[in-house]
Amino acid sequence: MLENGVYAGGRGVFGQLGNGSRATSSVLRQVQGLENIVSIAAGCHHALQLAERPL
Repeated sequence: MLENGVYAGGRGVFGQLGNGSRATSSVLRQVQGLENIVSIAAGCHHALQLAERPL
């Protein structure tokens, strides 16, 4: 069971998983430093987060 938060997994060769690494992760890992996120959109080359209040 995942706790509240933002999680990422998959290819990380460009650092896109947000964990400070360029490694690929086959399991979801919580992204640290993101709080009060209410929505996320991601594409092939970008990710956007909508915060409840300014980060």
